[in-house]
Formats: sequence, structure tokens, C-alpha cells
Amino acid sequence: MSRTGLYLPIIGFIAFITIAWKYFDYEKVGYYLRLADLSLIIVVIILTSTQIVTATLRYNFFLKACGAEIKIKDCMHAVLTALSINSVVPAKGGDIAKAIVLTKDKHEILKYTGVTVIEKLCDLIVLSVITFIGAFLVKNDFWQSVSLGSIILFISLFLFLRFVDKLPILGSKLQVLPELVKNALQNQKFFLSGIFFCILLWVVNLTIIFLLLMSVDADVSLSKIISYWPSSMLTGMLPITISGFGTRDVAFAYVLGESIDNTRIFAATFLYTVFVYWFLSLLAFLILTIKGLLNLRAT
Repeated sequence: MSRTGLYLPIIGFIAFITIAWKYFDYEKVGYYLRLADLSLIIVVIILTSTQIVTATLRYNFFLKACGAEIKIKDCMHAVLTALSINSVVPAKGGDIAKAIVLTKDKHEILKYTGVTVIEKLCDLIVLSVITFIGAFLVKNDFWQSVSLGSIILFISLFLFLRFVDKLPILGSKLQVLPELVKNALQNQKFFLSGIFFCILLWVVNLTIIFLLLMSVDADVSLSKIISYWPSSMLTGMLPITISGFGTRDVAFAYVLGESIDNTRIFAATFLYTVFVYWFLSLLAFLILTIKGLLNLRAT
């Protein structure tokens, strides 16, 4: 990773914290956070926790589709490692660590990294489709264009993997990737199951932000959330800040036509980052720690 890629998210994160501290009424934000409906927060915690299982099943299905047989417990260990890292790296870059957890063999690492790339592209295609549907519902031409362009881009990248071995210099080292794509398209049962869990994860994320907005009484309708939150999630995937914090919040307020210093909306989107990124990462880390301690005791 280049220095720019390493430091930009950190700088972006600090910059947003600085701006938020200057322009947001943080006392009012804290007030809304304290007033958040506890029963809804509990449901959010449960939904967030289930993403460990959902993400594990998604990755396992993509592995099977690509012809890799990995035990579900090893798959979960890899997913937990990725989740524990995602809170401190942009664009969920911790997913790349899954391959290193599964094997130490260099050839196999490339193979499992290829599966992760396929999984990520399918995930982004699904998010782009959801974003397009949302933009279409509210007749937002800009986001229709952006999401349609994203769909074309990510599908093109997915299909390009079939011919990546033809590239000069690097092509000979990437011969496993066309085989993975070929296997994935042939094993349609597992491949479509993986895509189903991609859809399920994003639907759960939509449900989480809906509940969080309700918990702080932000008065944002479900139709607006379906229409506007997907584009905010897509913006949050940009490697500008850690965990998408700031970019996702501002994007959502902007597309809603609200002032970016709307404290109720910011309280809800901040809670989204807290639970979907920071809490989930902490939970994954704790599970890995407990698992490691139990393994040490067993030996």
C-alpha cells in the first residue's frame, strides 16, 4: 500500500472529526444519543451480530463456487479476522486478510485472494444495483448515472478476470484467476447462494439504519432510506476515511436535502458506524481472543 493510500483515510478521519467538532452542536448530538430507544438499539446489536454468520456463509459459498473446499469453522475464523481489521482500514480492506488466515502457501494465498476479489466485486455489483433502484424511485438522475456506471464497471472487472492471464509480465502469475471465474460461473448453485447473502447483508444494513433513525426520532421515511441510504453506503466505500466515517454521514444528509449539521441524522449515522464497524470489529476481536485462549488451554 502506498503512503497516500495509508495516510489519506487517517487524515480524512481526523479532518472530519475536526470539522464536526467545530460546526456540529456536539452537546445536542450527545443528547439525541442518550435519548436513543434502547429496545431498538438492542435489535440493532442483534442484527449486527448476525452479520458474522451471514458474512461467513457468503464467503463459504463463494469459496465453494470457485472450487475451494474450506471447513466452515476455518471460514469463520478468516471472516472474524477481516471484521476485526475493517474498523481501522478504509473500504473494508481487511477482507484481503482472509486469504492469509486460510493458508500460508503462496499459490493458495493468491487463489483465496482471488475468491475474495470475486466476492467483493459481486458485493459491489449488488450495492450498485440497490443504489440504482433507490435512485430510480426518487428520479435522481445523478445517482442513476453513477450507480449504472458502477454496475457496468464492476461487471466489466469481474469479466476481465477471465482474461487477466493474458496481461504482459503479470499474466503468468495470475493464471489461477480465470479458472476461479470459470468455476464460479459453472457452479451456479453456490455462486447464486453467495450473491443471495450479499443481498441479505445489504438489506440488513438498510434495516439497521432504519432502526437507528427511528431510535433518535429523525423522521426519515422508509421509502427515503431505501432511496438514499444505498448511495451513501456506496460513497462510504471510498477509501477517504476510516470506516467510511464522515463521507457516509455527509452524503446521506446531502441527498436528503438536509443541512450537513443536522444533529439527529448525524446521531443516527454515527451510531451506524459505531455498531456496523466498531462494535462488530470489537466483537470479532473478542471472539478470536476467547478462541485463542481456549486453544491455548487445550494444549
